[in-house]
Amino acid sequence: MPSRQSSFAVIADKDVAIDRLVRALKAAGAGADVVVESDPALGIARVHESPIAVFTTVGLLDDTLATMGRDRWRVFVLNDKPEEKAFEVTLSDSRIGGLLAWGSEGGRAFELRYLARRLLAPNEPPPHMGALLGWGATTMSFKPKTTTEERAVVSRIEIMGRKLGLSGRWATSLSSAAHELMMNAIYDAPVDEHGQLKYALRRDEDIQLLPQEVPTLWFTLSADFIALDMIDPFGRLPRNRFYEGVLRGHRNLKYQRNELDTSHGGAGLGLHTLYTSGSILRAELQPLKLTHVSWVLDRQSPKSGFRELPRSLYFLPYRPDR
Repeated sequence: MPSRQSSFAVIADKDVAIDRLVRALKAAGAGADVVVESDPALGIARVHESPIAVFTTVGLLDDTLATMGRDRWRVFVLNDKPEEKAFEVTLSDSRIGGLLAWGSEGGRAFELRYLARRLLAPNEPPPHMGALLGWGATTMSFKPKTTTEERAVVSRIEIMGRKLGLSGRWATSLSSAAHELMMNAIYDAPVDEHGQLKYALRRDEDIQLLPQEVPTLWFTLSADFIALDMIDPFGRLPRNRFYEGVLRGHRNLKYQRNELDTSHGGAGLGLHTLYTSGSILRAELQPLKLTHVSWVLDRQSPKSGFRELPRSLYFLPYRPDR
């Protein structure tokens, strides 16, 4: 926990539901102030010299960033719908940690608790979703070493999802997300001793990873959420590629384009597929040591109009002391 006096700032119009957010920040902050204002200038003026983070809406984002000037405070956007402007600003301004799905009642309570704690304790290892969702959830892990094992894990996860009560659509979304995550970790992430890609251009081939290259996939299912965590030992997913992949896919759908990024052997649309098929897509990175990508599907989401629902998308640096 921070030893100095710290603060969060929440800058949002008065009709935006922020109660859950304020409670989560105060609970995790152990004494940190939470400044709430609808005017960016007033909100920024009230925070301490180095606030932990600023939360604001898409509509107030430009004014908030302009008021901050060159300050490197971390900013999170309360995102009420998939909007291209929010993607563009998030990609172009590295101060933005990401977008938080925001509905009429605010954000998801467990997600807000996670993010508040993460911001206050950036040196702690990233938690997988089983740890966040707690009691009553089924959690298991897999360590796929070969292409054959990756296919078997995808099939097993879909079967398990159906046995645990998922509809055919949700089970298919789950297995597709597992496939995308494992392809990224097995083929795209590994590099040789010179930092050159080992398998990314061999996606059509069956491969076998070395012991030190093997990633871990966690599968968690609770009454309300389905989650996958993919952890690889390379830490090579840069922030710009994470957000570019989502924005590229968004533009392809919106404008009927076919822009691809084949630098890693595939079409470069896997991250957008993960984003649109789930409710939360987060990445945590320890450069050259660890990449942790989580995909979460809210089982309470209506299936009708699912693509138009607000989603969370964020990228956080993991900074261990050692």
